[in-house]
Amino acid sequence: MTHTNFENLPQPTADLEIAKAHLDEFGYCLIADALSPEQITALRSRLLEQAEAELQQGVALEDGGPKDGPGINQRLTMLVNKGKVFRRGR
Repeated sequence: MTHTNFENLPQPTADLEIAKAHLDEFGYCLIADALSPEQITALRSRLLEQAEAELQQGVALEDGGPKDGPGINQRLTMLVNKGKVFRRGR
């Protein structure tokens, strides 16, 4: 069994060159402060509104729950089509 040394995985960075290197090596990078606190609040608020609306309309994509009740996982797809906030980040 192999153990992953999480300390060697990419850490958030604002340095574009480091981010590119992480992307090349690990297939992903973490951008520090990519969104402002206000953007995060607006995105989270709209996401929760959309999730609730999809549940109420009976179109929510859920899985992992009992067959006769709500799932433990709800996925929202195509967010870009579900509010301007998802297209411009605010």
